[in-house]
Amino acid sequence: MDVYRIIYLILVVEALITGCRTTHIEKKVIYWTGAILLITVTAFRSSTVGEDTQNYCIAFREIQDLSWREMLMCGWEQGYVLFNRALALVTKNERFFLVTMAVLILTPLFSWICQDSLWPGLSLVIFVGMGLWYQSMFVMRQWCAMAILSFSCKFIREHDFIRFAMCVLIATMFHRTAAIFILVWFLVYIPLNSLSILISVAVSILMGICGKYIVFFLNTYAKASDMRNLGGGYSLLFVLWACIIATFFAFKGKIPQKMSLEYKAVWFAAVIHPISFCFSGWARIVQYFSIFLVTLLPNTIVLYTCKNNKKWKIILGIILCGAMLIWYSAIQKMPYSFMKV
Repeated sequence: MDVYRIIYLILVVEALITGCRTTHIEKKVIYWTGAILLITVTAFRSSTVGEDTQNYCIAFREIQDLSWREMLMCGWEQGYVLFNRALALVTKNERFFLVTMAVLILTPLFSWICQDSLWPGLSLVIFVGMGLWYQSMFVMRQWCAMAILSFSCKFIREHDFIRFAMCVLIATMFHRTAAIFILVWFLVYIPLNSLSILISVAVSILMGICGKYIVFFLNTYAKASDMRNLGGGYSLLFVLWACIIATFFAFKGKIPQKMSLEYKAVWFAAVIHPISFCFSGWARIVQYFSIFLVTLLPNTIVLYTCKNNKKWKIILGIILCGAMLIWYSAIQKMPYSFMKV
């Protein structure tokens, strides 16, 4: 059995334990044990794990030798380049680079999950099952941006636009696509009912049909990307819409305030996702919103079962873990290996 599946099974066991009757402190300890395991395995992986990990290590070495003028003109976002240069002032060791990136990317995201999820252990299973953990190992610039954006969710709920916008601005300094996240501020004010969801399904279909033209008209990033169908894109679209519709009916159209933000973010991801069928780069845009599935699914289960039959909480949790294992197994992953000592 490979490392990926062993870790997944460990997280499933932890999720089911925390789903039973445990104290708040016990849940926190068990959750962070799993989270630290993921951070550690990420930090001490070989540079051959992840499609672009070696490229990031090469870039880390090259940035050290660039002049200030060359750094500003290198083509990557200045925030990420300056961050690499700052790390190089401490040490030029590549292992230090990978360890630092693992800690700075995953710790804020896991803190966000712990704060916003009513069943953090299950959220961790979903984070791994959707392939997000694996992707964080090699799509480093975007995941730096997503880690920064995880701080902004608190400011949305506090209606603090200034600090929210500052988070988005800083995130764009690590990956330009993060600018799209500013839309989340306006999404929370959109009322969703049965009519608006039906209309949004029609819009989603229309975007799938006209996606090619929408991308070329709105997104200059398309010039640098290939136009092709994304493998597995339909499965994500199905999950997004299934989650939106099931949650809507589970709460009879009255979505609890606790999960309003993630519900509308996932809804928006479902609406715009079909564009990625004709433009692979669009999948990165969708991910800023689809990541909220990590908290939406557990929150739906917990809030729904607490009003009905609590025994269904564990049953639904087991079903979801099984479904995520199927999804996780279908993701093509490079063989895991630890760093060479």
